[in-house]
Amino acid sequence: MLTRRLALATAAIALVTAATGCKTLFKKRRRAAPAYTMTVSASSVHVGDPILITFGAPLDPPEGDQYWTSLAAVGSPDDDWGTWHYLPAGALRDKHVATQPGAFELRLHDAYPSGEQGVLARVALEVKPKAAEAPPPPPTVTAPEATAGRPTFSIADGREAFASGEKIKIAYSEAMRAPTGQQYWITLAPAGSEDGDWGKWHFVKNGAKLDELETPETGDFEIRLHDLYPARGHAVIARKAVRVD
Repeated sequence: MLTRRLALATAAIALVTAATGCKTLFKKRRRAAPAYTMTVSASSVHVGDPILITFGAPLDPPEGDQYWTSLAAVGSPDDDWGTWHYLPAGALRDKHVATQPGAFELRLHDAYPSGEQGVLARVALEVKPKAAEAPPPPPTVTAPEATAGRPTFSIADGREAFASGEKIKIAYSEAMRAPTGQQYWITLAPAGSEDGDWGKWHFVKNGAKLDELETPETGDFEIRLHDLYPARGHAVIARKAVRVD
């Protein structure tokens, strides 16, 4: 009887060892995470300000996985996060909003669920108490010489007011052609917001002559045609104010 028990115990240990070996082999075969870089619009912001993030390359998670970002206190463990959300495949940008002052860290986490809590990139920033209310800045006027020779656009039917949910038809001044690795992009941003901020946006298709943007909630907005990304960042080459009722 003792010999039989020893044999059973030995077999059980062998099964556990084999399972552990399979798990280790699976982990070794998992695709290595790409080396991503991450930059932010400012190293210091106020509570409530948007923190705009740009990735060095479009996010390309393994099938069935999702990358995610978090805004966590500096010094906190990588598996202890504050504000967080998943990101879609192909994302080049992201946005967080801090709700309290302090020293924080933006973290790009490895693809979930297979990547666990690993951090692929991190950027520290300071969040200051909310700034005192200030009058809105004057409208931005783009100098003609700054956009000479660049594409522009017009609203197809010449309107300046639209209903919420309606599509704004846009006509470009020429067929939009971007060099390899670069892309024009267009956005409908809140009036008075910085050029590095955006609302509904998309890259302009190469060769496009017509385009459209869907209106969000009511308010005053600005259609902005941005110059080539990533070479010229958030530079705006054409803009037009619209109202959504």
